[in-house]
Amino acid sequence: MTALWIAQSHASQRDVVSLIRGSEDWAVVLASHAKPREDILAVADASFAEPNDTDLGPIPGCGYGEWVEQVAKHRDVAAVLCTRHREALSDLRGRFASFGVRLATGASTSENAFAVENKDVFAKRIEGIAPLPRTKRVDGAEEFVAALKEFDDVERLCVKPVNGIFGRGFLQIDPKAGLLDALTALHGRSVSSEVLAHALASAKNPEPMLLMEYLPGEEYSIDMVCDDGRVIAAVSRHKTAHYQIIETRGPQVEIARAVAAEMRLDGIVNVQTRGGADGRQNILEANARIAGGVAYSAPAGVNLPAIWARHATGRSVIVKHLAEPVAVRINASAFALPETSALLSSATTETAA
Repeated sequence: MTALWIAQSHASQRDVVSLIRGSEDWAVVLASHAKPREDILAVADASFAEPNDTDLGPIPGCGYGEWVEQVAKHRDVAAVLCTRHREALSDLRGRFASFGVRLATGASTSENAFAVENKDVFAKRIEGIAPLPRTKRVDGAEEFVAALKEFDDVERLCVKPVNGIFGRGFLQIDPKAGLLDALTALHGRSVSSEVLAHALASAKNPEPMLLMEYLPGEEYSIDMVCDDGRVIAAVSRHKTAHYQIIETRGPQVEIARAVAAEMRLDGIVNVQTRGGADGRQNILEANARIAGGVAYSAPAGVNLPAIWARHATGRSVIVKHLAEPVAVRINASAFALPETSALLSSATTETAA
């Protein structure tokens, strides 16, 4: 048996553990998390708690790297997939390889990990590598207003934070939109440039934003298994109202491959693209981490976590290429959390006493 360790990630950590365990009977899958995430840890062969950042010393990233090394050696781990402090861990691949552990952190160097996390740096790095919407970093209200003049010839604009995930802070610029539109819209939140400029001017320390050309076309999310920029497997997902369309080819996949090579992506990662007014796909961003929808491709025959597990441990890999698109829908299932329930019962008993 070979031990694989899926360290703390987002909720899709549960899917990664389950998909490896469900198809690779040679693997012992370990999972860890700093929070009491029984929903994730319960599906692993073995699980344990990660230290909080406050317990990792003055430089948490360094402390985390030391802790991961100690655990990997102690538990005789063959490969580990890390999401926390991945910028600090990215330069440790060689060190881990020296004692026989394949470390995957989303990118092969700290420089590339930093570029992926900071969307303004990423945009500069990827220019000329893949089609890119016009983009400019703005710090505060004055730079935002000045940048609007530079983008005067662009029909539609949007903004998003330089750092952020899950669409946090994304706004379309609409001259007819007021503050209430930005606060109450369920989808496609919009705000006027005047309202946004006022908000930036009023903030004590506004976070840097990207002013971008808004792309009105179809959006794709491309999940990949990569090895230092080399794509082992890639799957494209396109969301519709009721299902996702899974494909393994198309211009969006080729863009993702180019981005992976330039940024030396490594592990299970994600790239997002969107079509412009001319229909041509453009790069939006890269994510040096597991995407929330990574499980969608498995029912179509492309189990990315299992592919990563096999490749990371030197086993043969056969990647299925889809001749036609496959529609996939995932229905969430409810499950009980016995350990968490026991804690609730204990707390109730103590309160009653």
